[in-house]
Parts: sequence; C-alpha cells; structure tokens
Amino acid sequence: MIPVPASTKIWLAGGVTDMRKGFVGLSVLAEKVLRQDPYCGHLFVFRGRRGDLIKVIWWDGQGACLFSKRLERGRFVWPSAAGGKPPQDRLADAYAALGVTPQTDAAGIKRAYRKLISQNHPDKLASRGLPESMRAVAEERSREINSAYDLIKSARSDIK
Repeated sequence: MIPVPASTKIWLAGGVTDMRKGFVGLSVLAEKVLRQDPYCGHLFVFRGRRGDLIKVIWWDGQGACLFSKRLERGRFVWPSAAGGKPPQDRLADAYAALGVTPQTDAAGIKRAYRKLISQNHPDKLASRGLPESMRAVAEERSREINSAYDLIKSARSDIK
C-alpha cells in the first residue's frame, strides 16, 4: 500500500505513452503535456499502447517513485488525448490521415501506414537534405501518422 496523503491528486495522461520511459522521461511528460510539476507529490499515471501496462510516478518528498502494473488479461480503460471530438469523428480523421477508408483490409492499411512513415520520417527526410528548420514539421506529421494508425488498430480486431 502506498501511503498517499488524502489531498493528493491523480493525473491521467490521456492517450498513449512510450512505456520505455523511466521516471525522468515520464516527469518531462508530466511537465510538458499535463503542465504539472512532477515533484509536487501528486500521482501521474501513464498507459502504454497495448493498454495492458500503466506506470505511475510519484515524488514522495524523499525521492522519486516509479510503479508499474501489467495486466495478464484485459486492458486498462483510458481517456483519449484528442480534445472534444466524438470517437467516430476521430476514427474518420484517422482513416483520412492514412488515405484509406474503413472498408480497406488490414494489409492495405498496414501498407498505407508503412508508405507514409517511409515518406515522412524525419530522419529519412534529413538524409535527403531537409532543412533543420523543417524537422519539427516532419516530426509532427510522423506523430500524426502514428496516432492515426494506433487509433485504427485499437478500433479494429484484424490489425495486429
């Protein structure tokens, strides 16, 4: 049992988090994404892409604590990071971002995703002479493609 004071808030990082991150990486997310001080004593909870793993960071006043929980079966129910759009609108936007339709088969969606990532990956574009000033744009487009693919994968059972 974690001796958490009653006044402690619990912050959920909506969406998907890279579970390779440790306390430092997750505390940066708490600052940048949640706009909270990770050393304030509140709990910050992050969920991985597959949904079966969460990590919790907490500053207990003496040091940094990192807790993790992996489910053997099932997934953690989690809020999405996308603002106030209804789920069907977000899904339609995801299909549009990949240039496919809901009727496209799993292989076609994977093909479209791989092609877009290949064309838009910042490192690949940099090797082709992309100016450093455009790297942020390429990174954002890459994140958009990955988010769209993750959303489609979570909505469909035929894509692994």
